[in-house]
Amino acid sequence: MTEFYSRHFHLEKVSEGIYAAIVKDGGGAIGNAGFVDLGDKTLVFDTFHTQQAAEDLREIAEHITNQSVSWVINSHFHGDHIRGNQVFRDCQIVSSHTTLEQMKEDHTERIAKQKADLDGLRNYIQSLENSSEFQNKND
Repeated sequence: MTEFYSRHFHLEKVSEGIYAAIVKDGGGAIGNAGFVDLGDKTLVFDTFHTQQAAEDLREIAEHITNQSVSWVINSHFHGDHIRGNQVFRDCQIVSSHTTLEQMKEDHTERIAKQKADLDGLRNYIQSLENSSEFQNKND
């Protein structure tokens, strides 16, 4: 496997074509995710808590499988499994009806703000990372 680094997760090969993205403390992943190489398509399972973690997941999935992500499965509605969905807006995103309804109820406003201002959110996160509290925690 090609060397890959993410501050949000480490990658474990579970089986041929199946990878688990396991959370690192202090990153933007919060909940675990993964991806599967289906041969002619790539499927991502859950999309993490932040778009930065989701971007890393998409990048490594597409690099390893040598194809674009086609499908995203949301296991359930918790933010640490769905808030990276905006990184996959060009993919088919699948969930149960119950998960979809709960996402609409709990996350509509937050997701809309993130989708409308990805650069602003990145800048805000960068400002937090540049703060003295973050620097002291990571020294």
